[in-house]
Amino acid sequence: MKGKTNHTQAIFIGVLSSTLPFVLPAFLILIVSDWMPNEITYPKVSSVFFLSIMLVITDFIFYGILKLFGYKDKGLNGRGLIGILDAVFSQFFYLCAGYFIISTLGLTAVELSLTGVSIVAIISAIILTLLLSLIEDIEDKYDEDENTDE
Repeated sequence: MKGKTNHTQAIFIGVLSSTLPFVLPAFLILIVSDWMPNEITYPKVSSVFFLSIMLVITDFIFYGILKLFGYKDKGLNGRGLIGILDAVFSQFFYLCAGYFIISTLGLTAVELSLTGVSIVAIISAIILTLLLSLIEDIEDKYDEDENTDE
């Protein structure tokens, strides 16, 4: 039992990983807007959360398009610094391009300057990559636990 992964921790990480991508950009926009009122404007808080949900949808669309063209997601483990940089830059690209497509189509009332989008995208990309790394570590622990039980 000493080497077993805590199931409560795994459930917490699972719930966090399924909800954080939907709300993290919204919370970052709300926090950064207090420091940079000229860079980020929004009429209602609900429009910020709607934008955050739309960003996740565009992330899935971009990821699907990249998969069609042969992009293979190998995960972070075993790839070192290159894997981490790939994950951060691709997430940054997804968020920036997603916002500009959403705003060009007129689907959001949230107005972000280039600086505002960049700051929110960089912080989101780093936090989500760290979360992905944590998920992969827990997954590896479960794989090790299953192999030792057999």
